[in-house]
Amino acid sequence: MKTKILLTLAFVLFATVAFAQTSDKIILVSDTNSVDMNIAKAAGEKAGIPVLVLEDGILNNDLKNSIADVDAKTIILVGGPSVIKPEIETELQNLNYNVIRLWGMERTGTAVEVAKYFWQGGSGCVVIADDTMNNEDDTETQTEASTLASSGKCPFLPVPEGKIPAEVLDILKDLNVSEAKFVGSSSSSEFRAKFAKLHMKEIIGDKNKINDYVASEVENTTKRDGGNLKLNIIAAPQWKDILGHGGHAEKHTIVRIVSSTDAISKLIELIKSKNITDVRVLGSPALSDSIASALEAQNITVKKISGEKASDVARNAMKESLLKWEEKRREAAANDIASREKIRKRLYELLNKIEDRINHLEIEITQLNASGANPNKIADLQSKIDDAQSQISAIKTYIDNNNFETARLRMVKLLGDIEKMRWQYRADIKLDVNEDLRDEQHSLEETQDNGDVSSIHSKLAELRTKCNSTSIETIVEKATSLKQPIQAAKSSGDFTNASQLALEMRDLKKQAEHLSKLCEKLGVIEKRLQHAAEKRVERAQAISKRLGRD
Repeated sequence: MKTKILLTLAFVLFATVAFAQTSDKIILVSDTNSVDMNIAKAAGEKAGIPVLVLEDGILNNDLKNSIADVDAKTIILVGGPSVIKPEIETELQNLNYNVIRLWGMERTGTAVEVAKYFWQGGSGCVVIADDTMNNEDDTETQTEASTLASSGKCPFLPVPEGKIPAEVLDILKDLNVSEAKFVGSSSSSEFRAKFAKLHMKEIIGDKNKINDYVASEVENTTKRDGGNLKLNIIAAPQWKDILGHGGHAEKHTIVRIVSSTDAISKLIELIKSKNITDVRVLGSPALSDSIASALEAQNITVKKISGEKASDVARNAMKESLLKWEEKRREAAANDIASREKIRKRLYELLNKIEDRINHLEIEITQLNASGANPNKIADLQSKIDDAQSQISAIKTYIDNNNFETARLRMVKLLGDIEKMRWQYRADIKLDVNEDLRDEQHSLEETQDNGDVSSIHSKLAELRTKCNSTSIETIVEKATSLKQPIQAAKSSGDFTNASQLALEMRDLKKQAEHLSKLCEKLGVIEKRLQHAAEKRVERAQAISKRLGRD
């Protein structure tokens, strides 16, 4: 009853605001891959934010004008600096936009960061699909998976083919996911094993079978909501042509990707069998014209949104559906009000993790500096870390005062600025970013193995002769204590809890390794680093207690 009252009050509040042809936020993705679009699309549909495309990774004048025309204030970049160059971010900031970037070393990591940001009230569901990193092979299946996720307001998470990374299982625990769907051409034994305790469904088969299942799910959602079923036909001779539909708000919408006129008869059958009266064709102009003409010849009314490039289609699609995006934003805002306490709790948890990460990075760069990294670059990074640490208390105040949006933006930005600089300076500071990539893609079992501290434990006696090694010993002791709870969780089939504990063990080991190297090289561990290590152990202790595994 309380939730219903809050939702009603929220809708009354937002109903007093007239519809506006604006969008205060825009998501930008690159056209160098399709997966970032599909990740962003599910998030944008949930939050009411259009997704536009950087053609060839460039912020051209047409895109700048479209962003300005809708009076956007915040730009969310989805994708790392290898696909959206840092210069784009700088240019947007110079145009006075608030800019944040959601990214990982690869697409799975990017999807996890997007899920953290957009689903802070939790999500009962998630949609997963294999990612072979081949746009030609993956785009259609992942677009269907993203459409399914959008219909259920779930995150879409692409995963390395045949593997469920520990970081994916970790985010499912954080979001309190109870239902998982896997979309693919063949069954996934890894999915079935790791998701056995969830309500799970595999949507397996060829393109037609997957299309039919997703269409049925969209239709069921539409009926449940009392809405009208729509159809968006994406005219896409090439995979890049598919990206343009990110600009269109697609509530209660079946999406069909068509690469030639051969599919027109099936489209007509679909439209007539489901009595769809709201039909759009988006994409390549020549193919869009052919499809629209064929449908109109069957007395089917068609709205056409085309452009020479996917970036043009996305911008035109956004203009055509701005009111629908506004409706979605109102709905999202109402849901946030109803989930306020969940969001507050989640923001504190995220802030704790961010603080842990910043402290870890400080230990890391101190060790790299002792190992001969460029001192000027290290000094730049330390300055960024100092600045981030100084903002933690202010962010806590924002959360306490229910200013969740500001807290969320500042949290992502303060860590993102450090991570971006760390990536840009990777050669100068002798950083192995491949280790970050492996961490992102490691399975639970690989993560568990990577957290083994036996090699450090064997050196403790030697380290005691070189420095005050208490902090290292405390970390090693805590990491070692997690082995049995991890195994117990796995044995009971609780792979999400096991993953959270394994990730804690892995991160503790990394910190112990950095501190050990400092001990060996300098003969001392600074008090501030000892304090950071102590906080990390305390946090690991709290997590293991919360999971009931301590």
